Formats: sequence, C-alpha cells, structure tokens
Amino acid sequence: TGKSVFFLGATGYIGGSVLSKLLSLPTPPSSITCLVRSADKAPLFDQLSLPSGTTLKVLQGSLEEHDKLIKAAEEHEVIVNTANADALDSIKALMQGMKNRREKTGHRSLFIQTSGTGVMVDQAKGEYPTDVTYTDLNPMPKTRDDPALLSMEEIPSSAPHREVDIAINEGDAKGDFKSYIILPSTIWGQAKGEIYDKGISNSFSDQMPTLSRIALDRGVAGMVGKGANIWPHVNISDIADLFALVYQRSQKGDIGHGKSGYYLGISGEYTLLAAVQAIGQALVENKFSDKSQPTTLSEEEMKKYYGGSYYMGGNSRGRADRSKSIGWRPKYTDERDFLRVVREETVRCEKVFGRKLEEATKKVY
Repeated sequence: TGKSVFFLGATGYIGGSVLSKLLSLPTPPSSITCLVRSADKAPLFDQLSLPSGTTLKVLQGSLEEHDKLIKAAEEHEVIVNTANADALDSIKALMQGMKNRREKTGHRSLFIQTSGTGVMVDQAKGEYPTDVTYTDLNPMPKTRDDPALLSMEEIPSSAPHREVDIAINEGDAKGDFKSYIILPSTIWGQAKGEIYDKGISNSFSDQMPTLSRIALDRGVAGMVGKGANIWPHVNISDIADLFALVYQRSQKGDIGHGKSGYYLGISGEYTLLAAVQAIGQALVENKFSDKSQPTTLSEEEMKKYYGGSYYMGGNSRGRADRSKSIGWRPKYTDERDFLRVVREETVRCEKVFGRKLEEATKKVY
C-alpha cells in the first residue's frame, strides 16, 4: 500500500516534477500533504488528477512556521523536501517531528532531502577547469588515465548546503529517521505536465534561464571570467526519475541512507563558455542582438546580476555512481541536447520575461 507523504516545495520547478512523478508510480502515495505558502495557489491543487486511492490536501503555511512542520512530520511516514536547501531551522523542525514520531510509534520516517552539486563548487571564478571530482559511492585513488574520485565526506563543512546535509546525517545516525540526500546539478528543460499547465508550479529552472536573461538584458551573452569552469547537468525529467527511484527503493530498505545516502543527479557536463556561446547564438538567430560572442561580466555586472557572488564561475564535478548503482538511468546525457535546449530557453525567457532583468539573483544552487 502507498505511504503517507508530507511534501514541501510542490510549487517549485523541481517539486512540481517530483510530485507528478510520485503520483504516476504503480504504487503512488496513499495520501499527500503539500505545504503551500501562496493562498492563491492552494485551491488549484483541488483540480489535479489523482490516482485511485490517493488523497491530496494542502497545508497552508511557510517554512518559517516551525510548529506546523513539526506536527506534519509527526503525522506522515515519508518527508519529501524539494524546497529551500539551506533553511536549517526548518530542517530542524522536520527532524524534531520525525524524532517525535519514532518515539511514539517505534517506526523511523523516511526523509528525502534536496541538496545540490553546489556543495562541490570551488573558487575558480571562471578562470580554469579542474579534475577534482567527487563520487556519491566509493572514492578511488588517481590513476594514469583517471583523476581521483573523492568521498562526499571530504567536502568542507563551509560549502553551500553542507551545514544542512551534515545536520540531517547526524539525525539519521541517532536513529531518529532514515535520510536520503539527492543532489541535482544544473537542471535543464521546460518542466511540463498538468501541475504546470494549471499554473501551480514554476516551469523555469534557475541557472541557465538566469544566464539567458542576463544576455537579453545586456544585449550580449555574459560569463564569469573566461567561462573555463565545468559544471554537471541533468534534465528535469531525469532528476524526477531519480527522486521517484529513491522514494521506491527507500521503502524496501535496500539502499544506503545517512552518510551512505548521497545520490548525485548528474548525467553529463558542460563548460560555462559553451553554455553562454549557445545563448549568444540564440540571440543572433532570433534577432535579439547582432553580437554572438560572449564577454566577461564586469565587477559591476556581477553585483547587479549575482549580488557580487562568483559562484557560477566555480567548478563542480561529480559522478553519480551510487545513483546509477540503484538503477537510475538518465535518458538525456548528450551535451548537444543540453545546449540546444539552452538556446530554446533563451527564446522562451524573452517571450515570458522580456529583455530587462532588474534584480540580482539570490540563488545558491
């Protein structure tokens, strides 16, 4: 029978796809409670098509309402968090609720948390690539043909998302719940489905659309430094498949959790330069600009568009060995598909948002 699920982040880009995927499983959740901040969007959930035997209700509230989080975590068998990856106080509230449930029932909840490959980012500022690569499974020494594969435990505690990830692992180690941390990389592709058609969830990713909007605003594609840094990527449908797989396998109890429960969502890699070149090509092809070659963002532009952060110029490299060991098979692995969609998304950004970008992004991926 299906499990009871407390779902956070359903109105977001990742969350909408993950929720849709869970509802389409052969054995979907028996009940889902979605935490929803927006009073306007809450009624829209009543319009969703649900599988037979599944109920869905909305809990009106925010990540800051910790009493609601504690109570909801106490009442559900599975927590799926696709909301803010850095809201430590909110995570502690969920952990308290799961601890309470274990003390009352003797059963450990399953906690599926969204982190990100930003935990692996360095300070390259777009100036150089690196061969420093992390694996979610077994580390390996460097060989003549391959770079070393580093353990996730070697990531410093000061890295983005890391404080939350460590706190969750500590809760797992205490026996309060079983944790599974999924780390998406640069997610690409327009999110599709009923939940997006009804205006419930956001269909745009962050990293590539932000670069497209920067290019539209300045009239020429822009990059951090030389754009020589390397990032991993994954299609939105593939990352939703990974969440669904972890959800299914965690119930069987036959996959790693806690410190052995990192699951990287990586299907390929790209350089920042290649991405902004694709955006530049889209600008010219669609007559948004007559300049196809990207230029380096100035210090003033970095402040305008990224709040002064050079994060997007870092290297972030990893191998999804554990994810693939449990049966994840991403379909979209070709960099050419990724770059084609980056070009298409530039056109969609212009259509939806126009060509002005006034506010700096505050996202940390």
